[in-house]
Amino acid sequence: MDLRYALALMGSPINVFGRSDATLAAEAQQRLKSSIAFGLPYLDGGITVRPVQILHELAVATRFAYAPDVFEVYRYWALMRYVGGFDRTKAMPPALTLSAAARKVRGHQRAIMSEEFGVGMSVVLARRWFEHTFPGLVMDTVDVDVAIASGMVDKPKGRRADFVLSATAPGARRMSAHGVLESKGATRSDKHARDIPAGAGQVEATTIQGKAVPGIVGGVLAGAELRYAAVGVQPLHSGGPVDLGEVGRLDGGTRVAKQVDASRAATDVFGTVLARYAEIADVPELFLRLAPARLRAQRRPTGRRGQAAQEVVNQVVYTGTRSRVPLPGGEMEAFLGVDRELIGALWEGDFATINRVRARPSRRGDVTAPAPDAQAARDEIVSTSTPATALVLRALRD
Repeated sequence: MDLRYALALMGSPINVFGRSDATLAAEAQQRLKSSIAFGLPYLDGGITVRPVQILHELAVATRFAYAPDVFEVYRYWALMRYVGGFDRTKAMPPALTLSAAARKVRGHQRAIMSEEFGVGMSVVLARRWFEHTFPGLVMDTVDVDVAIASGMVDKPKGRRADFVLSATAPGARRMSAHGVLESKGATRSDKHARDIPAGAGQVEATTIQGKAVPGIVGGVLAGAELRYAAVGVQPLHSGGPVDLGEVGRLDGGTRVAKQVDASRAATDVFGTVLARYAEIADVPELFLRLAPARLRAQRRPTGRRGQAAQEVVNQVVYTGTRSRVPLPGGEMEAFLGVDRELIGALWEGDFATINRVRARPSRRGDVTAPAPDAQAARDEIVSTSTPATALVLRALRD
């Protein structure tokens, strides 16, 4: 597959087949004790998505899954290899499928690929569920292990969901946990069929400060075809989102205890969300300022993780890092960065600006058009669908 063909495909809106119906919900219901599984009509049949958005969501959601050392940073940028993992069917209208090269991957590497596709696609689905269920709020994904360490999530006896879906109230410092997400990836249809019921049980088992919350299970089948399945899970006895309290000053947590109204869980979780922006922008000093103590100890910066760079997308300046990947047909440059205005607001602790920048409607859309000049050249694609961040993939000219 030629690099420019791959980029053109990644930047084009295309249908992904999927289901979220009553039959699937009935299958998931068998694994639930105190919740109701239900189909999501707006996800049933398929959705239109630009594949670059799947890669963008994967890169942001899994940032803290990679340690800040040479080997792990290399693995993180290696996610960009999935640019060549997609193709389209010849049928009309075309649908997203795996490329011939991706279908040749076997064994453990194939399982890893399906799991990572599952994370990226599940976050895309969860964002649509969140916007439909909690309109006007900006969804954040928080790794459930981080949430357990903060005391927000109760540690279940069995398996748990992958992410907490949280949000801050518009114009305020108050934070709530609105639900959880379990992502699944499979290479065989039989496992894909079992994944959704199993995932529903994991959603039910994940409680926040002793309270059950709603959630979504998203699973991807990356076999001979590419498709998804999803169901919603609603507890029978739930008061809705769990109020985590007021976010304290974000200076590494050293002053939170002095604030009577501040919540340690809310401060730690929101600090983790914001510290992820600092790490993506590669500003170590800001990361140390924002991250809660446990995260600072785990991820103490050891130096820059890429070539520092800036990109201007739709008149917005993003600061971050870029890396180059040699591929058939040329060299690809990948940039991942954060809105520069947000970085300034994080330094100032300006919550009003933090919330305003992250809540810009254009950032929450599912489909973002490429830059006008890139449409003609077909050598650059852009995604800004994850709040306040941008992923730019560019084919370098010889």
